[in-house]
Amino acid sequence: MSNIILSIAMLGTVLINSCSSQQNAKKKATIKVATAISNPIVEVYADYIGMKNSLTNDNADSAAAYAKNF
Repeated sequence: MSNIILSIAMLGTVLINSCSSQQNAKKKATIKVATAISNPIVEVYADYIGMKNSLTNDNADSAAAYAKNF
């Protein structure tokens, strides 16, 4: 039960940070923290956000790496 609550809290943190206008470095740090938890949903979401951010920044190599993990 605590894993589910922790996962929801981390997912909420990632959602809030990805929707705000904070710097990319802070977003990347949040995603790294989220992927440290071994939860498939959080890992898939982190790869999706990484891929989206890479495509937004026109970084094809990074987007391909995230897509491979996704």
